[in-house]
Amino acid sequence: MKKDITGVYHHYKGNEYRVIGEAVHTETEERLVVYAPLYDSNYLADKCESRPAYFVRSYDVFFEKVEVDGKIIDRFEKLSDKNNQKRSFVMREIKMKLKLNEGCSYDQLKAKLKPLLVGEVDEKRQIDTIF
Repeated sequence: MKKDITGVYHHYKGNEYRVIGEAVHTETEERLVVYAPLYDSNYLADKCESRPAYFVRSYDVFFEKVEVDGKIIDRFEKLSDKNNQKRSFVMREIKMKLKLNEGCSYDQLKAKLKPLLVGEVDEKRQIDTIF
C-alpha cells in the first residue's frame, strides 16, 4: 500500500506548497509529484498563457535530500497537522486583513508574519498588532 503524500510541504528555500498527489508520465512511466504553490507565483509566467496552477517534479527529486550550509536536509519537509492548522488560521486572518488593507502586498506581510508561522505565540493578537 502506497503512503499518502498529500499535504503541505515547506521547501528548503522558504516557500510552501500543497501536494495534490502523484502522477505517472505516460511515455516514460516516471513517478511524479503534482503540487501547487501556496503563494502568488509568477514562475514561468512568460512561458505560459496564464500563471501555472500546478507544478510537477520527479518523485525521487521531490523527496531527495539536499546539502545546505554543510547540513543534509529534505528538499521538501512535510508539515505536521498541528502546524497546518496553525498556518491555516494565520492565512485566513491574513486574507481577511488584506481585504481591509488593499495597499499591502502578500510578500510584505509574509516577511512580518513569518514568526507567527513557526513559533508558539498568540497569533490573533500579533496579527492585529501588525495591521
